[in-house]
Amino acid sequence: MTTRGQKLIDQYYATMAAGDVEALAAFYSLDALVIRFDGTSTGIAEILEFFTKMHAHYGQYELQSLDQVTESGDVLMWDALVTTSNGVVQVTEVLVLDEDGKIRRHMPGFRGFWGK
Repeated sequence: MTTRGQKLIDQYYATMAAGDVEALAAFYSLDALVIRFDGTSTGIAEILEFFTKMHAHYGQYELQSLDQVTESGDVLMWDALVTTSNGVVQVTEVLVLDEDGKIRRHMPGFRGFWGK
């Protein structure tokens, strides 16, 4: 994994643990797309709404283990275990980054949470 990939993952989880949904939305490009089973969130306002709902459901969470990381060009993907207010959850995150390192596309990996 590159330094850029590790830095992004570290910052992402530190921000998630802090519960700062506005700072989370700042990781995304202005035209970013979050793709879920129940639909999509397009642009910063909808992504902010997605993270607000996610944090209302899961609360703040912390990384327990980063199990697999794959980086290829503009794609960064990883498996992890995180602790939430609902217990330990396995996640697989897939990100497509733009040339500035902002998230352009995100397929979030929370099992069982898709914005409901």
